Amino acid sequence: MPILEKPAIPQPPEPAVNPLYSPRGAKLATRVWGSSEESPRAVCLMVPGGGWHSGYFETLALFLNQQGFACTSYDPVGMGYSEAEPGAPEGCIHINQFDDFVEDIFAALVWTKQQLQCSADVPIFLIGESVGGLQVLAAGLAEDRAKAADINLAGIIVTGAALEIDPATLPPKPVIKVLAFLSRFYPRLKMPATDFSGTFDAAFGNKEWAKVARLDPGVQVSPRPTMGAATAMVTAGEKIARRAKAFGVPLLAIHAVNDCRTMCAAMQKFVDQSGSLTEGFWVEDTTGHQLLQDREEVTSRVMEKMASWLLERT
Repeated sequence: MPILEKPAIPQPPEPAVNPLYSPRGAKLATRVWGSSEESPRAVCLMVPGGGWHSGYFETLALFLNQQGFACTSYDPVGMGYSEAEPGAPEGCIHINQFDDFVEDIFAALVWTKQQLQCSADVPIFLIGESVGGLQVLAAGLAEDRAKAADINLAGIIVTGAALEIDPATLPPKPVIKVLAFLSRFYPRLKMPATDFSGTFDAAFGNKEWAKVARLDPGVQVSPRPTMGAATAMVTAGEKIARRAKAFGVPLLAIHAVNDCRTMCAAMQKFVDQSGSLTEGFWVEDTTGHQLLQDREEVTSRVMEKMASWLLERT
């Protein structure tokens, strides 16, 4: 049974002796939770969602440590305690293309193996939530990169993956098309009239976590993407969904049935259409989006499901 701590702002990450850098130059904040075992049974790299940071994975990481898994995480470029993308407007999240996020995942995988001094064949799992879930799904469709980097990608877990964002939180589709067109010419302009804070509190089944997160200097309550970044993230879900049949990595997808930010049905469809290695779709009866900060019984079930799935594969 996971031990769930009282909601509190996570400590900032400690400076790394060997820092992780994005291939495009940004220094990315990292965290390492080593297994108590000398040789971990496997390694989990965790990728947080938009405007979020890696400190909120600590309870899950410590629980997985007890099962023999070593864990690492990083704050995506422009989020949490990481540096912004080179050339990004001040205070904005910017990427040139969605593949930049995927590029960073593989850089983090190589860094993780070096940091933990892992053997070449150690099984590595990706865990991503929300937009981080979208990123790890994209990484799962890039198996050639994993092989080129000598990564034994053994499986992927996603929670609340942003395969399709709730239309109620987005501008109307005609406006999105106009913005997508403009982003070709002005990719670094801040998205106009964007306020994603309306569903912030609703994303937490445990409202104490919402209060804590609002006070956390590393959390962006309403992330400020550039037009290029926003367009890349919205269109990436559609592109990934179209490639579901090509997905060849063992996958566990976990989603709230009434997720207030992302569409459960879109993830269900992806699982139904994907390859034979997609092994489960776990639905939780909640409206929350941050399933690791939900009601105690929900978060405990989610963490136990993750651990049992990982243990079955190592």
